[in-house]
Amino acid sequence: MKRYVAATLMAVVVSTGLAGCGAKEREELKAKVAAMEQEVSKAKNEASSKDATIADLRAQLEAANNNAKAAQDKVAAMEADMAKAKEAAAKKPAAKKK
Repeated sequence: MKRYVAATLMAVVVSTGLAGCGAKEREELKAKVAAMEQEVSKAKNEASSKDATIADLRAQLEAANNNAKAAQDKVAAMEADMAKAKEAAAKKPAAKKK
């Protein structure tokens, strides 16, 4: 974003300063402005690509967190079932031997 603002500001300065410049200087300045605009465009494309990657990674992280929470809930339920089974086994009288 800073580059875009800098490029725009440079374009304004160049366009207002062109009145006092020669043809060769104008062409050089126009080439510089064109190069800066290409850099800004490239930076924007890279930023949007990185934003998309970040959004994808956040979605993957959220899915992984949901899976981890589901697994933790399942483990807790299994531990509770095991505790109930141990209690039930402890309450049953021992089988009589013949």
